[in-house]
Amino acid sequence: VFAPMPLVIGQRRFVPDAGGNPFTEFAGQDQYLYQVYHFGLQPDLQLSDFRIGDTPIGNYQGVEVMHAGQDGRLPPVFANVNTE
Repeated sequence: VFAPMPLVIGQRRFVPDAGGNPFTEFAGQDQYLYQVYHFGLQPDLQLSDFRIGDTPIGNYQGVEVMHAGQDGRLPPVFANVNTE
């Protein structure tokens, strides 16, 4: 539970830590999977070339990548992680 947070220096292929438990949501016949990842502490980190295994994320249909704001807050769909 108390693991060190990553600090990415330079250009790296990086597998991030999970930032929370994944959850799903149904809308009609569609199911949506939401996952949060923690990429490190530096606010100016530039992320690119997202993949699932060896497959670029752009090869999948209906995938949307959301980023936390400059203040570190997640988009509203994730709500408050401290709320039960």
